[in-house]
Amino acid sequence: MGAFLWMTGADSRLSTIVQVALPLAVMGWLLAQWMIWLSVFGAYTTLFVLLIMLLFATLPFSVALLPHVLPEGYQWVMALVALLHLAVLLVATHRQWRNLQLAMKQGAEVLTGVVCRVHLSSQRIESARITDENQLSNGAKRGLWGGAASVMAYPLLRDWLGNEALPAAGACLGFVVAVWLHVRVASRWLAMSCFLMSLERQTGHRFVPSQLEWLESQRQAHWLGRFLRRVWPCPVPLNTKVS
Repeated sequence: MGAFLWMTGADSRLSTIVQVALPLAVMGWLLAQWMIWLSVFGAYTTLFVLLIMLLFATLPFSVALLPHVLPEGYQWVMALVALLHLAVLLVATHRQWRNLQLAMKQGAEVLTGVVCRVHLSSQRIESARITDENQLSNGAKRGLWGGAASVMAYPLLRDWLGNEALPAAGACLGFVVAVWLHVRVASRWLAMSCFLMSLERQTGHRFVPSQLEWLESQRQAHWLGRFLRRVWPCPVPLNTKVS
């Protein structure tokens, strides 16, 4: 968002809302409605989410503070940093792709992705999120402690580095966090999505969540869901058998 505001050069709050915030809000609302009512949450949806993550989170976060750090006339470094992040993403994606190919050659029936497991024989994507209450509670506690530590770190770093060096430290932190997200999350999403789409072209079957039937039943319980499905039928056959 900061990169979009910087590129538009909006001088007033009203022009910022009209030029940037309002169009993004409308597009975001339309995309959210598509995901809620029509998406089967397969490989294509993952690519959409990945694109949103890159455009509105990791890439802007990696260059957001650079205008406050770079000397006058060196704004081209922002483009170089963005290209460097994309190069890291592509290299990490290639590595993840090779790992998926190796798993297939070794006869794996289940591929592990980001908080999910993909069952190749049934073309179903199973959620692998933590459900244990103790682990969830411990994770929430660690998150609270991490948030408190980050709040305390700001005045300490300001006193230690000074107000002039603090933007440089923030720019380095944003760069490192963005690289970590590209290597640990975005590359795995991209590799898995492209790998599943290649399998879909070979077999002619879409990979869908294991709870797709439940999701469609919830959509059909609402008049808008029934209307939208008449206009845009579900792209995959549903298993109507109750297990």
